[in-house]
Amino acid sequence: MTDTDLIIREEQTSVSVLEGDSPAARVVFAQATARALAPVITEGHLYADISGKKHVLYEGWTTLGQMLGVFPVTMWSRPLANGYEARVEARTLGGALVGAAEAECTRDEDNWKDRDDYALRSMAQTRAGSKALRMCLGFIVTLAGFDAVPAEEMLGVKSAGRQAKATEKQIKFLRGLLSEFTQQAGGFDKILVLQDEGKLPEAIANLLDLDANGDKMVWHLSDLTAAGASAAIEALK
Repeated sequence: MTDTDLIIREEQTSVSVLEGDSPAARVVFAQATARALAPVITEGHLYADISGKKHVLYEGWTTLGQMLGVFPVTMWSRPLANGYEARVEARTLGGALVGAAEAECTRDEDNWKDRDDYALRSMAQTRAGSKALRMCLGFIVTLAGFDAVPAEEMLGVKSAGRQAKATEKQIKFLRGLLSEFTQQAGGFDKILVLQDEGKLPEAIANLLDLDANGDKMVWHLSDLTAAGASAAIEALK
């Protein structure tokens, strides 16, 4: 299996999430939604630049879903011989199924070959979730000026020899979670004890570092990738 062999199975239904009593009215609604979405994605840095194209991150897809009352629902996730697979359905508040997808994340991928099970499982769910939302909302993302392929799907592929960096919004959100986690744990001394006991998730342990003076522990986020940020956020939720 190569880096590009991401397994994703997609389903789409005939239920529309657009308002309007005619095709023309629904197109107008979609265009208005795209105009409202574009600055949110751009200013919030909810996308990754990959090979010159802007691919929307999972947080951007769920933002669009919230705008239209569509939400990803994980139906199941299960282990594979070398990773995890998951199924996520996109549903309206009323429970109508408007899209679905299954996705995998395995250690056959270079970016994930040394990762813990929980990280693989989380990414399988994230990939399936963004793809399920793409099934019913992808055309709006395209109208907003972004590539319709979700960023997490592309992050399984080596692009221009590098991984996409974490967005400013991811870093800001992660800093808040880490601050809360540090307080609840009782400080870095207690966190280091958790690490020594093997109780600290790898995605969080990878962020520990000494400050510039080498005399105290800090959270190191300056060179974090988008995938690493997503894994850490999932571990802290």
